[in-house]
Amino acid sequence: MIDTGKIVARSPPVRGPVEAEPWELQLYSQHDLQTAINEFDTLILRIESSLENPSLQAKDNPEDQEKLAALATAKFDLPRSADEIGLISTEVLDSAGLKQGFVRDFLRSVRRPKANIKYIAPGLRLPTEADFSPHPLQNFEGPRNSENPILPIPLFVSDTRSTTPIFRYPFQDISNLPHGLWTNSVDKDGLHEFEDGCQLCLPFEIGANGFARLGDDSLVGEQLESGGVAEPHGRRNELYQTGYNHYIPGHAPQLGDILFIWKAMVGAGEWEVGEGGVLGGIEKFKEADTEDHYYKYQLHVKW
Repeated sequence: MIDTGKIVARSPPVRGPVEAEPWELQLYSQHDLQTAINEFDTLILRIESSLENPSLQAKDNPEDQEKLAALATAKFDLPRSADEIGLISTEVLDSAGLKQGFVRDFLRSVRRPKANIKYIAPGLRLPTEADFSPHPLQNFEGPRNSENPILPIPLFVSDTRSTTPIFRYPFQDISNLPHGLWTNSVDKDGLHEFEDGCQLCLPFEIGANGFARLGDDSLVGEQLESGGVAEPHGRRNELYQTGYNHYIPGHAPQLGDILFIWKAMVGAGEWEVGEGGVLGGIEKFKEADTEDHYYKYQLHVKW
């Protein structure tokens, strides 16, 4: 964490518990940001390289998987023009109230996919400027526990909207929000807050089958019933969650780590690719609660 800038020494520390002095936890580091950018760019290049080389059949084919990775790496190393960078304009982000920070820097720094690419995961599309004009929670009026909050931001969402609330307090009364990958609500003045944390909000529950796992290897929705036996329960927002992180309790899964999994799914041919990007609807994520596929969707705790 020191090497990546996740924690820095500062006396006195501005953020973090007093007992950890002089160490201070960062909202995000440049390493966190660059990792997320690189994983997104590589994911996009693997999608594009798959379309440009239809003879490659990566599924259960290590040789073609290596060829696909090599093609994406070669394109990654090529210089890019200003027109090939950024998903959302600075003007739109300004009007959406997204100030300097992780989400804004990410959206302005990643590779812009070719025009035909829309989906980067099953049923989850790239953000458009209309999504931020305004963004779904921009005009949220409710209890605020901080003078310096960052509201949840939709990054890669479906075109279907929830009929019930998808978030907890203080957004527990808000429905009609798109399912998909959102950043977490952040109190920038809090002691354990991180701007690169995310959650995948699904329109169905994952975990009831007893295969889907959190990053700490516990079952999604796990509850210890009588006799100390772990019983799984379905959850809509727990896929990719870390469980108990011994290193930074309370840190939600990082965007870069989720994009790493998506990149691997495309590179291994587990997710098929078509002209519009990754194929299949959001129902594909139900594989995460099956015996044959759960481990491919599991994010592992690091640090």
